[in-house]
Amino acid sequence: METQDKDNSRSLLPSDNGGERTSRFDDGYEYDCVYKEADSMISASNLIYTIANMRDLEYKQQQLAAKGEIVLVNFDDPSFMRPEIDPETNRYKDGLTISEIADYVSRNMEEMKKDKEFYDANQGALEMLSELKMKSNREVLYVDDSEGDEDEVVYGLSVDHKKKRVIVCFRGTTCKADMVADIKIGLMKVHLPNCAAPVKLHRGFFDYLFSKDRYRERSLQSEDINKYESIMIHVRDLLNAHQDYKLFVSGHSLGAALSSLFALCASKSDQIPKPVTCVSVASPYVGDEIWRQTVMEAEKAGFLRYLRVANATDVVAHGPPFDLSFRRYKHVGMNLRLENDGLFGLYPPYASFQYPGGPVAELAHACQNTFLFNCGWFPSKVLKMHSCTEYARRLHASKNELQQLYLNQMYEDYLRDSRKIPYSFKSAGCAAIVILTAAVIVFIVYMHYE
Repeated sequence: METQDKDNSRSLLPSDNGGERTSRFDDGYEYDCVYKEADSMISASNLIYTIANMRDLEYKQQQLAAKGEIVLVNFDDPSFMRPEIDPETNRYKDGLTISEIADYVSRNMEEMKKDKEFYDANQGALEMLSELKMKSNREVLYVDDSEGDEDEVVYGLSVDHKKKRVIVCFRGTTCKADMVADIKIGLMKVHLPNCAAPVKLHRGFFDYLFSKDRYRERSLQSEDINKYESIMIHVRDLLNAHQDYKLFVSGHSLGAALSSLFALCASKSDQIPKPVTCVSVASPYVGDEIWRQTVMEAEKAGFLRYLRVANATDVVAHGPPFDLSFRRYKHVGMNLRLENDGLFGLYPPYASFQYPGGPVAELAHACQNTFLFNCGWFPSKVLKMHSCTEYARRLHASKNELQQLYLNQMYEDYLRDSRKIPYSFKSAGCAAIVILTAAVIVFIVYMHYE
């Protein structure tokens, strides 16, 4: 049940002279609480995996049939997941509602179980879809998944008419090309669209979205444009058709990194209504300190709202801390850090927040986010901590607390005081114990060698 009325979503804040002022993002658009914003975008990230992976499974069955081999999975309507494209818009003539997709998954669940490898890898995503059916009015307008071409960026376009959102969601790491992009961790100096100053970015992420040589929209192959530009054509068309809608961008893992780049560039475009909202899930590092400052400038100007959701023990969300030349990466956005059971089970699951601040705050963040203390060392645990299912579980554990918080208000609190240390006392306690433990280890090693 919602704990605040609608008026609070406008983030009315006390001004320095004792009156009231609104958030820099306020223009009459009603934003959800932090819990609902994060939950809906985790669901969107899960949805793009589900649709793209099911379409890929269906495509593979076609390939098996063409070769005369045994087909494992027989969908009751193979054409359902590949609607007809409208030549005027290059999107589906008839969008797919979440309810229709969930019903299709339910009807074909037993068939998909016949491909054990597929089902084991996608079971959590398929189960989450049935929950999404009950709480979303979203309509999927287009999914670009390259039909077997593993060199493509996979993303989806959808519209939520109830919440007045145009949503772009990028899929995370699945195929070999995704993995190649992930491991190209060298920082390269680049100029992003609509951004004045050059920044240093993860080479693989930048190339995946902005290279004109490899990643082109199938429906726009005649155009000499990159993936970012082709997606923007769709986005501008949809926002022009829905004048009072806002752009929301999301993605999980690799998709989260791509969503960060896309959202910043879109927020700087004169043709996109402000602010743009990015909710990234399990994002790795994307760029350097100048990248961070560029994002913060967009946030301070009211162009970009960025909520970065990260599980505390997700290794992907804490790497890579530096490139092969030991140049440091920097995270961006308002970090919603989802803990599991606190330190050694001393605390129940909880959430805390971090935002780039002064030296003291940055030192505290560095201690809490140390790579070695924020990852599961067993392969099964690494995959679990990184999954959308685990993110949804941890988010739900902090539902009551997060329903009372609004991103716009949090921005005003943190941006007014850059020296603020924006994390809970529980997190501070964890950081202090980590420092103390490290000191004890150093002391023991020192005494041993004495």
